[in-house]
Amino acid sequence: MINSKSQFAMAAFLLVLGVAAACEAEASPWSWGAAEKELRMGVAADQNAQGAHSSEILIRLENIGGKDANINLGIILGNGQVYYSNALYLLITNSSGETHKLIYFPPATIIGRMDPFVVPIPVGYSYELRCSL
Repeated sequence: MINSKSQFAMAAFLLVLGVAAACEAEASPWSWGAAEKELRMGVAADQNAQGAHSSEILIRLENIGGKDANINLGIILGNGQVYYSNALYLLITNSSGETHKLIYFPPATIIGRMDPFVVPIPVGYSYELRCSL
């Protein structure tokens, strides 16, 4: 059984290890937007995407506030089989200054049950989505 002192020592060790790794790492691939209330959103290119999925991006929602959050990202279909993050959209500005709105659409026809895609994000944690462009 692990006592609280052991847990604290392990957490401190992991924190120091994480800080050391961050200091050695190159510049972050994440581009962060302004915080909105207690959340901030970051976008990065998926460095591991290959083949047909080579144009994927990662979207990270991070809770930087003082209380836990529940975020409705979209809908779930097929009794938990398929998740659509259609509550998110991205505003992308190209090199000539034009802004485009990128929206993810669920299927046009839905037969059966539709549930909310709610993600709990405790303080200090983040949730990451992989999206195809």
